Amino acid sequence: MEQFIGAGAGRKALGAGLSLLLVPFSTPAHAELPRHLDLVVVSRAYGTMFAVDPATGVLRSVVTGPDLRIAGKPVRGTGTLLAGALSGDIGTSRDGRIFWKLAPSAGGTATYQIAASTGNRTGLFGTGSALNDANGAPLLLNAKTLLLGADGFTQAASQNSRVLRYPLPSGPVTIFSGDLVGDGVQLFRGRTLAFGEDHAVYVAEVGTLGTVTSGGVYRVDLATGFRTLISRTGSLPLYRYNVVNGVQSPNTQLWDRGSGPVTNGQIRSIAYRSTGFGGGKLYVGVSSSVSSVFYSAILRIDISTGDREIVVGTALADDGTGSTLLTVAPSNVGAPPFDSASGLTVLADGTIAFSSLFTYNTICRLNPDTREVTLIADLGPQVTADVRGKMQFTSLAQFTNCPGDLNLDGVVDDADFVGFVQGYDLLDCADEAMPPPCAADLNGDLFVDDGDFVGFVVGYDGLLCE
Repeated sequence: MEQFIGAGAGRKALGAGLSLLLVPFSTPAHAELPRHLDLVVVSRAYGTMFAVDPATGVLRSVVTGPDLRIAGKPVRGTGTLLAGALSGDIGTSRDGRIFWKLAPSAGGTATYQIAASTGNRTGLFGTGSALNDANGAPLLLNAKTLLLGADGFTQAASQNSRVLRYPLPSGPVTIFSGDLVGDGVQLFRGRTLAFGEDHAVYVAEVGTLGTVTSGGVYRVDLATGFRTLISRTGSLPLYRYNVVNGVQSPNTQLWDRGSGPVTNGQIRSIAYRSTGFGGGKLYVGVSSSVSSVFYSAILRIDISTGDREIVVGTALADDGTGSTLLTVAPSNVGAPPFDSASGLTVLADGTIAFSSLFTYNTICRLNPDTREVTLIADLGPQVTADVRGKMQFTSLAQFTNCPGDLNLDGVVDDADFVGFVQGYDLLDCADEAMPPPCAADLNGDLFVDDGDFVGFVVGYDGLLCE
């Protein structure tokens, strides 16, 4: 990222000392460096991470892994080649760090940090333990704490999956919620994570266990680890154990919340979108199968009621059959097709970016208010013919490395100043009123104080992130 310090000379400063005299500098451009607000998408089949310009749809660079644009497929970066995984989820920090959790074909689940500057893949110490079993999303709680889903994909119905806490840079991994930690409904195959506005992380279970039980979306309180069911998402009844004071009930109970369309397949992604005034909705990408035909949809979940509706795509009626199809088409003519929407990412304008997992090579954009689906990028024509339709994009995230751009709209301006002041007034990143990932903590010390103010001034004076 290039910083143009002092480029905002002549702008009216907000607050005392905001128009400091600063010396301009810049960092050299590099063809393989993602830029602030680029979309990073991962191919589980080849272990490649791409950086895509969301404005043009151009594949800007290969961040790490085999360069699928070139016939010889040279590998960028050192470390374990992260190819052939069952799944693979990524998370990014506000200061340019990238985390990738997956079970590579070489065996052993682990979480890796990807260096954007070199492409090097470094396993985080201790994340190969049994606690970190199978797939799950990495999510930054703050600059020094990573939350990890651990879906325990091969576990039996009587076992629990978990949400883990990992202090950066070197652990150790501990259970934040799940198993017998935190009261409430048993979490089973909880894979993907999203923060809300109510000091909680929302967890989507990946899917069903044969014909035994269903799936759901849960709220996990960030202060206590307590779990509550937000909505049943599967077509089968939802049977789960209950945990109270570290003791699991001897028998499962029937849990249910919400009405509306469901799936008999998997949930691969979850996102929280604010609607203002402290409220919001959850969005999940689901897949279903009827008579060996594969269907995809994005569902919207009302947190207050658990009710579900199809935004776009095809899901199932909750009529007990697991086979009655319901379809909501995009509102725009010529909308691009998608399958198994993955990596749902809410952008600054309120639209949701997502990748297509199987057949298509695309990144799309959904306007949840109008139900329009538009194309951000088609990577098929930008890679070699032999990999098209085979890349399997399992996850998507925004690359961010512009200190001060708190609302991620590409500039550091008065709106960011308002957000910074709110964080500054709260001070402590651990305050329950401080929304994750404590974005105003620019120097990563877990406090929003005068040191962060100096860093914010640099970004504010420059205005543009690049």
